[in-house]
Amino acid sequence: MTEAEWLKATDSGPMLAYLRPLASQRKLLLFAVACCWRIRPYLPDERGQEALSVIEAAADGVGADADRKAASVAAHRAAAELYRPRP
Repeated sequence: MTEAEWLKATDSGPMLAYLRPLASQRKLLLFAVACCWRIRPYLPDERGQEALSVIEAAADGVGADADRKAASVAAHRAAAELYRPRP
């Protein structure tokens, strides 16, 4: 994948396929977080956004396991509430 193709890409699948053999786990995690930040305006709950911040910090070795677990639980609860059928 050329730089021009990368910059024009709208599908993360080919981008990930290109990165996977070249990138460290940290870089792959940061790529995933960057993809999620792109849809931030569509995250209706602050818990999902907070989880992204915690994961991004964790990629750089910042934060405790308890913080990551709490953010994960909160984000999953937010997602469950979002997709719960309404009466």
